[in-house]
Amino acid sequence: MASDAVLGWRGARDAKRNLLKETTGDALQLLDEEGKSELLFDCIRAGNIDAVQNIIDTDPKLSGKKIWGYEGSNVKNEIKVKDGDKLISRCYHFTGVEKDGFFLPQHVAAESGFKEMLRLFMFTYFCDMEEPDYRGIKAEEKCNGDTIHAFYEQKGMKFESHERYEGGTITKREKVMKEGKPIMMTSTIRSGSGVLFLKPEGFESTEKVLYRGTFKDNKYVCW
Repeated sequence: MASDAVLGWRGARDAKRNLLKETTGDALQLLDEEGKSELLFDCIRAGNIDAVQNIIDTDPKLSGKKIWGYEGSNVKNEIKVKDGDKLISRCYHFTGVEKDGFFLPQHVAAESGFKEMLRLFMFTYFCDMEEPDYRGIKAEEKCNGDTIHAFYEQKGMKFESHERYEGGTITKREKVMKEGKPIMMTSTIRSGSGVLFLKPEGFESTEKVLYRGTFKDNKYVCW
């Protein structure tokens, strides 16, 4: 069972928990595995990465352990994540009762809208993001806020903008001064016919043709 302190806080929306204090080595020794599972749920829901790491450092298997509970109505505003201009209507609830259903830490992180928390389970603890909850729903389907960006990163998608060039080039050698001494530098510059592509900033942005035509000294020529 979870400690009385943990059980007593649930649902008290105006209370301020010291989750770091609750996840010290001494405090965790007082909890059994299910108590730690409940505390892990609370720490993920609160977005407290340090507290989550404290728990998993003492019991690594918790990073991939099923959390017993169910998805139900968010009538008590258990989770303060918005869908448009309203709080989401449904969320996970911890019960500790196996027959109620289950979900995984990554589901809670995705649902709670904490991207860095989700990245912790994805890239540090290497949790299986394909593993579904008791209804067959994967963590990616529960994303709120910018947590979906963690899945974009996992798929190799880039947020940063970048340019790409296809076309003619020439090799140019020139003398430059470095630390007071002349040295010869070699560079490849755009020259002749070519196409310049631009992918704007954003994970879902797509590459577009910025310029198609003639280049001279690395710059496109406007006639």
